[in-house]
Amino acid sequence: MRAAEEDAAASPFARLPDALVALVLSHLSDVASIGRALTVSRGFAAAGTADARLVWARAAAALQWRLRRRESETGRELCVRANARRQRIAVFGGSCTVGSPLYTHDMYDVARQEWLPSPFLFTTYPRDASALASDGATVALLGGWGGTRAVRAVEAASLTEEARSWKRLTPLPRRLCFGAAQMDASGRLWFAGGGSSIYRGARCHGEVLHLDGGAWREAGELVSPRCGLAVAADARSSSFFALGGYAGGTRYLSTAEAFDTATGKSTPIPSMGVARSGPGAAVGPDGALYVVGGSSDGCVSLRSAERYDPREGRWEPLPPLPTARGYLGATFALDGRLYAAGGAEWPGGGGGEEEEE
Repeated sequence: MRAAEEDAAASPFARLPDALVALVLSHLSDVASIGRALTVSRGFAAAGTADARLVWARAAAALQWRLRRRESETGRELCVRANARRQRIAVFGGSCTVGSPLYTHDMYDVARQEWLPSPFLFTTYPRDASALASDGATVALLGGWGGTRAVRAVEAASLTEEARSWKRLTPLPRRLCFGAAQMDASGRLWFAGGGSSIYRGARCHGEVLHLDGGAWREAGELVSPRCGLAVAADARSSSFFALGGYAGGTRYLSTAEAFDTATGKSTPIPSMGVARSGPGAAVGPDGALYVVGGSSDGCVSLRSAERYDPREGRWEPLPPLPTARGYLGATFALDGRLYAAGGAEWPGGGGGEEEEE
């Protein structure tokens, strides 16, 4: 698109309320088509009036979420982020039975609502309880459980190249599984928490590590050691949330905190309604933190879900999952829905104790 065309679309586009933007973007896929619609439609023009909130309140209620613009985000970038025609969700590793890690991965097509063969080659190592991070262009797998012990290996693959092969990165400083990872808007890789094994009795860690210039450096410390935690981040913020997990002995955590990557400081936030080890978590389009499933004791899986809005400073319950899931993955897709994948459905029993080394 030429700069003049984008500028012409950007001015009225910027005046639209978020509810209308979400509605429009469900039908139009680029800034130029939105600009033309704004020019010819009196209805769209009316959205810029003082009564816009009333005009589009019904649409906002139907969507059940609001697509909040990120700071300095252009109309083109917002269209790309909100258009889910080509978006896919990837699931890597895991295990079918406790202690038997997998090389395999699966791909879910959001638009077609079906699972497809994965274009990725097998990872170098089979992994269970590994950490995964992505910035949309690259995906990285960190640590995990190799069947008999935790591993240090870190691998990354491009999401844009046709040959989806894995490249080895600098290994973690120690063998860790059940940690959590985050890749920020600048493509920097962060790793938080983790433990010595997948079993109860594991040694749990609270360091936050940062891959800097090919070497892992300690960037700070979580308030609580956490193994089996979840992390989630809002791209508009320098912080990520760390929540739940296992802290050693028989301690399963309901606590949560926000780690600021700019300062290396972590600050507690209100605790969840229930302890959750191995939950799925993601920040939604509304800027709120969503958490689903997990296990409150390492044995029984949970169906419950809850939501934390930093602007309100409190948790609220959400409708439960159809299926109890512990140690699952969760993410928001560009269609505004939260997807939960995998996990263990333990009605009682499971886990086990760590063996002496």
